[in-house]
Amino acid sequence: MRTHGRQALDLALIDDLHAVLMSDEAARFRVGRYREDQVWIGLTLRIEDATFVPAPPASISDCMRDMETGILKYPPLYLSGTLLRSKREYYAALASVQLRGDWVPWCALLCRAVVESCAESISIAEDLDALASRWERELRGYRADSATRRLPRFLMGHPVLPVQQAAAGLEVSIPAANAALNNLLDAGIVSLVNERRWGRLFQATDVLQRLDQAPS
Repeated sequence: MRTHGRQALDLALIDDLHAVLMSDEAARFRVGRYREDQVWIGLTLRIEDATFVPAPPASISDCMRDMETGILKYPPLYLSGTLLRSKREYYAALASVQLRGDWVPWCALLCRAVVESCAESISIAEDLDALASRWERELRGYRADSATRRLPRFLMGHPVLPVQQAAAGLEVSIPAANAALNNLLDAGIVSLVNERRWGRLFQATDVLQRLDQAPS
């Protein structure tokens, strides 16, 4: 488990995440390590026909260090949703930069993606805060400092969790976390993912549905 807040966002973490993400492809790719070959995105095997050509292998280390020092210390923002909805425009903007040195389409697309992503992030945060507040009101019969009352806020960042994770996150004993989750289960706030006697897994369906909701 990593600690240290934003400082934990470093290149070592990216390497670890890449290794996990590509674990099923370990026989084909250099998981957790930088590539040594030139790659490109395109419909043919010819780099001349590529839609986009990323940095050559010799430049990757410098590019990644620039990202670590210049990007990873900023608050995270999910841009992929907007860019995926504009995939054709995204590749056309990249081609404009690469082939003609024209940055205007790319900058315009990126600015729009930032604005839309910020608006969606704010909307999600407001909705989740309202949801947690409603749950806290429904649980007002419990002490304010009890695990039961504190658990709704924890669920916002951990909508699927076992008892052990709840205990660690709330800094309470396993029995106390188990009792809190049972209270939320009785209140309809969480549901059981499995019915095992040991290693039960809970989920806050309302949180997951809001996170999966497509932007309007």
